[in-house]
Amino acid sequence: MQPHQLIARWSLRPDSFRPSPGATVIARWSLRPERPQRGQAIVIVALMIAVVVGMAALAIDGSRAYALRRDLQAATDSAALAAADNFQRTSSYSSAEQAANSAFGINLRLYGSPACSPGFGSPGASPYTLVCTYSDGTTLTDVVTAQGPTGTRFTLTASRTLSLQFGRILTNGTTPTLSSSSAGRVNNLLYSPTIAALDQAGCGGAGGSAISIGGAGTLSVTGDVVSNGSISISGATARVSGDIYARCQSSVPGSSLACYPSGASTPCTFPDVAGSTRSGFRLADPGFSPPAVVGGSQPAPSSTVVLSPGSYASNPNFTSGRCWFLSGGAYKWLSGYTNTADFVSNELKPPDEPAVGSNTVLATNQFWNTDGLKCAGSFITGTSNDPRNPVRNGVWGIELTS
Repeated sequence: MQPHQLIARWSLRPDSFRPSPGATVIARWSLRPERPQRGQAIVIVALMIAVVVGMAALAIDGSRAYALRRDLQAATDSAALAAADNFQRTSSYSSAEQAANSAFGINLRLYGSPACSPGFGSPGASPYTLVCTYSDGTTLTDVVTAQGPTGTRFTLTASRTLSLQFGRILTNGTTPTLSSSSAGRVNNLLYSPTIAALDQAGCGGAGGSAISIGGAGTLSVTGDVVSNGSISISGATARVSGDIYARCQSSVPGSSLACYPSGASTPCTFPDVAGSTRSGFRLADPGFSPPAVVGGSQPAPSSTVVLSPGSYASNPNFTSGRCWFLSGGAYKWLSGYTNTADFVSNELKPPDEPAVGSNTVLATNQFWNTDGLKCAGSFITGTSNDPRNPVRNGVWGIELTS
């Protein structure tokens, strides 16, 4: 009798049964079912290729878009800074706009000159818009706004198209456009006010006033008045050719706003702009201290119209209808400060101020003639027929120093 043969199929545990003694066990292990199933892998592969291409397009074109957007923003920021810096140095709108275009092109490596419309120019009562297009289609739009005492604002917006690589396969062929914007402001009188008070009296429950104006007559101020406390005016009036920043007041009774920079009454005619009263701003304490003065405090102002910084023991009592120039530095008035009729300023204005756009014509409103004091000086020069010192015909400038 032949030994028994036991065939085990699809058993994960061949020792789960007990064969009789002398039987031969043959275990057949198969991972395929008795009836194999057939399929098409090409469909799955095709779907996976589309997914892989989409992920590659997102990674490659997405990173390119991010890098281009970053470069575009950096170029726009540099253009705004270049425009503001150039305007502060030259006071020329055209020069500032050209500086913005130059900085923008250099940062994006666009070395050809753009086509600008309508051409470099100056703003009027309305903003001036300049659109420049570069050879690759990149555009830079510069909106220049003259804001009077709050300075000049250059608002720049740039746009540039992105040529897709892998993304073309998954789109309808459209080209995305990237954009960026930035702004630069210069000559804001807020940061160099004519009158400033760090005291917070009158605000937040504190008593008193940070700035008090009393007596009779009108206090004329050219520039901004900034107060961390309240401003009170009693009896007198204050006429401000600029902005009034009163931290806890939306209006200051007794004050009036005039046109900046001429000081004319409103309504203003460009380039003059009327100031406004603004609340909420708080001026940071710069921590300046009066410089040391050799020999004690500074003497009271007399015949010298240029005052030096330091500590003044006596009240200056500016009541003579004269003009005074404050040299750079910190001043401390130990006995108070009174000004009823004089013009006091630290503005570096020439004694014969030229008109805007022409240095051969006197400006109608001379800075040092404010309030009719007539402190601006002028003189006329002539030529002689001295052959030893011939003077050529032309326009000459004269600098008078003390």
